[in-house]
Formats: sequence, structure tokens, C-alpha cells
Amino acid sequence: MDDSPRHETYTHGYSDLVIRHLSRRTAEQDADLLLPHLLPDMCVLDFGCGPGSITLGLASAVAPGEVVGIDIAPSMVEYARRLAEEHGVGNARFEVASVYELPFPDKSFHAAFGRSILEHLADPLKALQEVRRVLRPDGVLAVDDIDWGGHVFAPPDPLIEEAVTLYVKALRRNGANPWRGRELRALLRTAGFTRVVASAGAGDILGTPQGTREFGELWAGLLTRPEFIDQMSQLGWADRLRLEEMAAASRAWGGQPDAFWVLVLCKALGWVE
Repeated sequence: MDDSPRHETYTHGYSDLVIRHLSRRTAEQDADLLLPHLLPDMCVLDFGCGPGSITLGLASAVAPGEVVGIDIAPSMVEYARRLAEEHGVGNARFEVASVYELPFPDKSFHAAFGRSILEHLADPLKALQEVRRVLRPDGVLAVDDIDWGGHVFAPPDPLIEEAVTLYVKALRRNGANPWRGRELRALLRTAGFTRVVASAGAGDILGTPQGTREFGELWAGLLTRPEFIDQMSQLGWADRLRLEEMAAASRAWGGQPDAFWVLVLCKALGWVE
């Protein structure tokens, strides 16, 4: 069956498990490529900000400057606003907006950041060109994305291999590109950024009992999300029973004392002349 993209959607969804996973991200760990280039009083855009945990760290780095987080999902923006209020961060604000149509004038920001957003977009070049529009001369952009061509896990399990293959297939169907990470440097250059540099490292390194257990639960939740089950069933790719078997294998894997999983995270940095 043809698995080419038909539309664009966030395949992971916005369950409590996904939000908790995203909320563990920090600027120190996940925006490390950008942080050395930030200074007090800068204005920064965090596009695809999700629950806002990285945004708050960026706000600390540029205080008393401002960070604006945007996300297409109203639920994420509301969550981020609550998080900022709980932590008393007054120089971060959040708006519902699409990266394809940013509601900001030209040359509004000194820097921009996008964590695991381009991989989910059907037209990442258009998004990058829009981000470039709102950056000032000498503005800097940092992006990073997972490349699913580099995941490693142990011990081996045929059901988990099947789940990964199926999920990658679903990402493509939903307009994403599971191998976007390797394209970041080319995308930034094509979008008009200069002095583009790229690197890669380990993304989520899961090698502790808590880490693997939580990731196993996360995978199980992704595979058994009602929307995912419905889509896979309608496409004839997997029925509910098979997805539940994969989910059970994911939970079992997460509880094994020698479980290990790592994903390759690709990063790129570019400037506006």
C-alpha cells in the first residue's frame, strides 16, 4: 500500500505521557548549541515550543530580554503559560501560531530555536524561510531533529522492531520525515542562512531503570492512542490486537535490567547576513 504523505499532523499526539516526556527537556541540555550565542536583552523565538520547559531556560539566558514561544496546539500554549507562571518567569510569553505564518514583523528577533519541529513538517523549507524573515541581520538560528536512521536498542525484540518500522511509516504518512536530521544543514543553506554548521550526538539516552521503564510506557501509549489505532486500522497496517501486543512488548522491554535505547539527534546552526 502507498505510504506517501497525505497530510500533516503531529503523530505523537498530546497525551499526558507525551507532555511529561517533553516537559523534561531543558535549555541546558536541548538548546546547548544556541546558548553560547545568547546575550542579555536579546529577543528570542522558540517555534514549536511545546510545554515550554526549554523556553523558560532561554528566557533565563536573555533576561531581561524576552522569549516568545509559539505552538500550533492551544493546549501546549496554555500548559506553557501555566508553567511560566508557576516558575515566576515574566519574560517569556506564548502564542498560538503556525511557523508557516508567524504573526511578527520582519526582523523582530535576535535568535530563534526549534527543537524536533522540522521533522514533523511537510514543508520545512517554507518554515525556515519564514523564521529567517523575522530574524534581524546577524540573527542566529539553531534547530535539532531526531534521525530515525540511527536508533539503537537492546535487547532485540521482533515486536519492537515491528513497532518502530510501523511508527516510522506512520510519520511519513502524516507528512513528517523521520530522516530529517541529516538534511538540516542543506535546509538551512537553501533557506538563505549562512555560516551553517551541523553536528550530531545522542538524543534520548535510555540506560537507567527509570528511563527505560518510562520510555517503554511512552511507546506503549503512542502505539495504543485511539487516533493511532484508528489510522492504522483504516490503512490496514495493524489492528488493535497487534498494536496492543507491540505495546505489551514495549512495557516488558522497559522493565528489563539490561534495556538500552539511544536515538541520533542532529543539530544545525546558521546566521542571517
